[in-house]
Amino acid sequence: MRTLFKYRYVLLWLTTIVWFSPIHAQIKEAKAQIDFDALDNWPSLGVPAVNNAGTYVAYITRTYNPMKRTLHISATNGPWSQEILGIRQYNFMPDNRHIIMLTENNEMCTIKLGSSVEKKNTGIKHYQLFESYNKNWLLYTDMSDNLYIQEIQTGKIMSYPNVISFRLENNGQLVYLETKVKSGQELSLIDLKTQKLKSLCTAPAFTNLTISPRGDQYAFSYGDNVTEIWIGSTTNTVLTKLTDSNIIGLDSDLKINTIDRFSKDGSQLFISLKESPTPPLPDDAVKVNVWSYKDAKIQSQQLAEINPKSYIAAINIASKVVKQLQHENEFIQFLNENYAIITVLKGSLMERNWNESAKGKYILLNLKSGTKDTVPFWPKAMSPDEKYLIGLDVTRFKDIMYYEIRTKKFAVLTHDLIKTAKATHDYYTDDKRTFDFYGWLEGQSSVLIVDEFDLWKVDLKMPEKIVNLTNGFGRRNHIMFRPIVEGSGDGILTTKSIAILSAYDVKTKRNGFYSLSFKENVDPKKCSMADCYYHSEIPILSPFYPMKAKDVNVWIVKRTNYNDPGNYYFTKNFISFKPFTNFHPENKYNWLTSELVNFKSLDGSEVQGVLYKPENFDASKKYPLIITYYEQLSDHLHSYPKPEYSAEISNIAYFVSNEYLMFTPDIPIRAGKQGESAYQTVVGAYKYLSQYSYIDSTKVGIEGHSFGGFETNNIIIRPNRFAAAVNSAGPSNLISYAGDVMSRGGEPFGRAFSETEQGRIGCNIWEGQDLYIESSAVMHADKINIPLLMLYNSQDDIVPFTQGRELFTALRRLQKRVWLLQYDNEGHMIANKNNLKDYTIRLKGFLDHYLKDAPMPAWMQNGISAKYKGYRKGY
Repeated sequence: MRTLFKYRYVLLWLTTIVWFSPIHAQIKEAKAQIDFDALDNWPSLGVPAVNNAGTYVAYITRTYNPMKRTLHISATNGPWSQEILGIRQYNFMPDNRHIIMLTENNEMCTIKLGSSVEKKNTGIKHYQLFESYNKNWLLYTDMSDNLYIQEIQTGKIMSYPNVISFRLENNGQLVYLETKVKSGQELSLIDLKTQKLKSLCTAPAFTNLTISPRGDQYAFSYGDNVTEIWIGSTTNTVLTKLTDSNIIGLDSDLKINTIDRFSKDGSQLFISLKESPTPPLPDDAVKVNVWSYKDAKIQSQQLAEINPKSYIAAINIASKVVKQLQHENEFIQFLNENYAIITVLKGSLMERNWNESAKGKYILLNLKSGTKDTVPFWPKAMSPDEKYLIGLDVTRFKDIMYYEIRTKKFAVLTHDLIKTAKATHDYYTDDKRTFDFYGWLEGQSSVLIVDEFDLWKVDLKMPEKIVNLTNGFGRRNHIMFRPIVEGSGDGILTTKSIAILSAYDVKTKRNGFYSLSFKENVDPKKCSMADCYYHSEIPILSPFYPMKAKDVNVWIVKRTNYNDPGNYYFTKNFISFKPFTNFHPENKYNWLTSELVNFKSLDGSEVQGVLYKPENFDASKKYPLIITYYEQLSDHLHSYPKPEYSAEISNIAYFVSNEYLMFTPDIPIRAGKQGESAYQTVVGAYKYLSQYSYIDSTKVGIEGHSFGGFETNNIIIRPNRFAAAVNSAGPSNLISYAGDVMSRGGEPFGRAFSETEQGRIGCNIWEGQDLYIESSAVMHADKINIPLLMLYNSQDDIVPFTQGRELFTALRRLQKRVWLLQYDNEGHMIANKNNLKDYTIRLKGFLDHYLKDAPMPAWMQNGISAKYKGYRKGY
């Protein structure tokens, strides 16, 4: 008995030790792994708004199951806050003291900021705030089709019944109404200066109703008769017919289709013309496609584009003359009342490296005189004063050129700048002298252009004088600068509007802000740099553009990191930041960490990548590793990997939460050696990471999608020690791919991929047959010795399903371990939710089996017979 008591005492003592030990604390604090329920119901944070005075901010959060939209309102300098459920629209009112909102129950509520609900209106469909004649107005409609316009300062309300639609014109000074009347519809006008209603005209039904920018003219068609266009004026009740069904001077078989818009000065009306449908073929017609080497476009592309096409025309309102501006093989890039910039392109851009018909020609059309001038480059913009065109050279699209419209003088602006520059974010060439036009500066004869790192000012009157506004600081310090534009609304950049720069260090991945002095030979001044993303021109980084309060220097920025989904912060100086959201759905789950890894490729090149570990990472354990790649993925270091179903490769958040490590290396590509480049980098990463004791070097898988799938194919045909591979939609045979076409557009994308685009071989098959064979996994299928899961879909318009089928049948013939998944009605990536779930299960089952020694799923072990498709899943 005494012995039993002794054991009980010892057991109690051990239990106490364990209960209060760090081990038990870890057990208590263990977080759930991300599962499908989390993927289905991951909450989101909406875009915020700030009132004009910068004293209050609001934003919406969305949660699911059940669906909830919650409006959060808070003071920026005080404790007051409020949360309101079921809001679908909201706006701060211009008095800075109220916020208005529309609920999911169609209630329009006005809240006094710092207080509570002040007023409600029920049965409201829509509301809109606007400013007119130095007054603030509220317009709203109810379920009974009544429209109300309220002068906010006085509270006076005007009401109008039976409203079908309304339009605010001339900066809110005029309100056009379409209302129901006994004869059909009536068009009326409210002038908010006089607050009087004026009837303009009636019709059985208005079609294509269009209002001029000044609001003094309107055009429409009656009912279904779109070929007749009528025009009216607010000063004259008489309507004028501009066109009828018989218009002289148009290409054959063209009919009026739509009214597009008035010119800014109201002198012209732009309309759309459409080809008549091709009549049906007789039953005994011979249906044969004749493919000719002389065709500008191959037959497949012609067939894809065979539907009736539309063209733009202009009607001179005074003379009623209709002038067709656009013809077959012409595309309008820019159009105003004086000029049109037209691209003439007969062939496919995919063939521009060899097909003369595919090399664009650029035309400047003077709408007043009818003259046409050829512009010797690709125009991107016209100066607001219409004196200059700016654009890119047509040979490599790398240099900035300008064209003076009056003199027809043109020149390359950037020809002598940074000739030997080497950058980091250009996919398709080793020549990294990439420039782009950013905007027109004050005076409109100067332009702001950017290279990868720095900002340049060029005066087109003295184009030889180019000023590097950032003094080369960006390139010297590998920092990418872009302006945070505080716009004036007229398209002109001022020194004030671009005084703050977004800054991104492409080596350290830090992001922040600098200020610009605009003095020559002076470096930008650092405001702040941090291990996060605020904003950058690199597309993968935060797309949220800093937002400024209208009347004060208060800005909102969005900050992301591996553990920050994009919370919002206030700043007045871009040096210090104050958060006003605390949104962290990842805190409920076993989340992740990210770290930048520097390693060497097999050829000795310095390369970067990002290593993701689970939040509960234990260095004493052995983890399986998935290496995922494409081109430049280290820029994701401070991105927030949102948990989602896998659409092509493993979702980082989901797989890392489920006890995988993931690594995403950059792949520096050498032209002509893209497959070898990927192999050198990924195997170099494997060798480097295998040194870590917590990585199981026998359980490393690789995967890539599209170009990344192409890289996978090129890695697995070379000696490696990987345990499994996933190839999603990667070209497997560059020779057959070069002769194939896009499934929907019919364009010859495969040849362009290798010759001039991402494939970067740089020559055609007959000039570099060995390079094409070297990069085609089908030709080396006998060397593939690791299990391979492939995803190719029949509706893929980028990489045809045949590319997957070729590799699968080759490996099947060689009795290799290979599985091919193909989802109906899916394209380059999976989109349907049920298919996403299914693929995620199969992808994880494949990886779990080969990287975690989990049992082989039935669909891998036994396959699924075609007759059981959709009935049996085999999980």
